[in-house]
Amino acid sequence: MEKSIIDVWNNSKMFNYVRSIGVCAECEICNLYKNNNCSGGCPVSSKYFTGTFEGKDEFCYIGG
Repeated sequence: MEKSIIDVWNNSKMFNYVRSIGVCAECEICNLYKNNNCSGGCPVSSKYFTGTFEGKDEFCYIGG
């Protein structure tokens, strides 16, 4: 059975999990994040470098 991309986006356990991941404390106080100009970095990059999805993204050019 084929699923539409919208159905996959809205109902995928993986996508729902990724959307629910929080951001690090530094991102929460950053004006770029507060003003919706940044989404808090890449959770996969954070996981790789810090061991947690909520860690600091080492590629952030503001705080990195």
